[in-house]
Amino acid sequence: MIYIDGFGNIVTNISSDLVDFQSGDVIKIDNKQVVFQKSYGFCKEGESLALIGSHGYLEIAVNKGNASVVFEKKQGESIYIYI
Repeated sequence: MIYIDGFGNIVTNISSDLVDFQSGDVIKIDNKQVVFQKSYGFCKEGESLALIGSHGYLEIAVNKGNASVVFEKKQGESIYIYI
């Protein structure tokens, strides 16, 4: 299940304790490739990324954009993440 924050970031219920991604790792989210980064500063404006958010959960975001629009997700829907 996911939560969409006020910026359109997709916040998952996957705790950072369960994530072993390193910066630069490529993961697939609903058939779209996304690079895991430590922060937004490591990608260009408009690029999608995955990161651990300030609350300690895996988030899918778009630098200066809206991930919920890009990934066509709404509050409470499921998201599938593949390595």
